[in-house]
Amino acid sequence: LNDNCIGELGTEALAQMMCKCKTLKSLNLINNELDDMGAMNIAEAISQSSTIEEVCLDDNSNIGIEGEEALMRSLRRNISLKRFSMTNHENDDDRIFDITLEIDDCMRMNKMVKKLTAPGCDKITSPALFCDKLAFLTTADSDQQAKEQVGKVFSVLRARLDILVGHIPS
Repeated sequence: LNDNCIGELGTEALAQMMCKCKTLKSLNLINNELDDMGAMNIAEAISQSSTIEEVCLDDNSNIGIEGEEALMRSLRRNISLKRFSMTNHENDDDRIFDITLEIDDCMRMNKMVKKLTAPGCDKITSPALFCDKLAFLTTADSDQQAKEQVGKVFSVLRARLDILVGHIPS
């Protein structure tokens, strides 16, 4: 759906469809002149979707801080996303850096949740064993940034696991 100038009404309709559609995996809204309201509509749908894996909102320079913050909140509530991009060259370098870090943290967290809930993953029976396994997952690779953020990861993962429990079918 890139380059379609879908606007606010279009994002409302799209968000409603995303909430109902259980097979949508990827959404490309590059260069659609989305504004804060459009971003908030998409953010609400991302928050509620348990199937969306990839969202691309690049080159929507009308998305301001309010829309960006709504999207970042939605990323923290969604556990199915594998890729999310929102490059906006109108932002200053510090804002771009902060957004990129937030997106990376959320995507890394989703990757860890997938590892912890993968079929065949041994059962985690005690909080101590859980913490040991999470510490191993966050420091097993050579990513220095991940090693420095273990404490943050613990607190974020705890909140994200609460969301995960809500997505598990009865």
